Amino acid sequence: MIRTLQSTSEIEASRRSLQRRGLSSLGSAQLLPWQLLYAARFIARPLQVDAIKSWDVDSAIRLIERHVPDRDASILDMGCFNSEVVYALHAAGYRNVHGIDLNPRCEWMPYWHRIQYRTGDLTRSGYATGAFQAITCLSVVEHGVDVAALAAEARRLLTPGGILVVTTDFDVRGGHSGHAGLTPFGLHWRIFDPTSIRKLISVFAAAGLGLLEGGREADLVHDSCPIQWNGERYTFLLLVFRAGAARVS
Repeated sequence: MIRTLQSTSEIEASRRSLQRRGLSSLGSAQLLPWQLLYAARFIARPLQVDAIKSWDVDSAIRLIERHVPDRDASILDMGCFNSEVVYALHAAGYRNVHGIDLNPRCEWMPYWHRIQYRTGDLTRSGYATGAFQAITCLSVVEHGVDVAALAAEARRLLTPGGILVVTTDFDVRGGHSGHAGLTPFGLHWRIFDPTSIRKLISVFAAAGLGLLEGGREADLVHDSCPIQWNGERYTFLLLVFRAGAARVS
């Protein structure tokens, strides 16, 4: 499955959807005590939910609810630091939510009494083989991670038939070279184009993760670039893989 964010209106609609369902953490009174605890612990600004990721979070939650409806299923967020998806999964009633990130402050994120956070390398996580029925990995692969190692680890961690939801930065037009020297959050950054996305899909396929429901070239098309960040305009792309699914050529 391939989906491309088409407009800011989709981001706004996704936030309204999360709010209607009680899954939004934006301006949440329930999140405030945890934010204050984090701020006091690290003498830092409280973590704030990024509204621009509304489409990513809403899409991921809906896909997991559709394909992994069991609320006792084990779900992992790879690259969980300040990721709203773990809060939304918790609010949706999933009782076995995990998160891993290189940033050790992830262990002090909200709901640490219910969500099981771990500091660690996403490519060598230390979790048991086949531990998870679903994995989310939102806005991670564009930041210099070893994609082949990440794909291999995700496949190892998923049960047969489990799903992996990936989102990343994308522009069908290509031509983004000005961001190459930027290191937001101390990480490398790239914006994928059709050629590099096809290569990425091939890497995941080689690891045993095939595109769920296949994918078409037309799925990469977008008429606007609703995201503007660090002087670049682009959009978001969502990919959904299934462990053990047939490879897509």
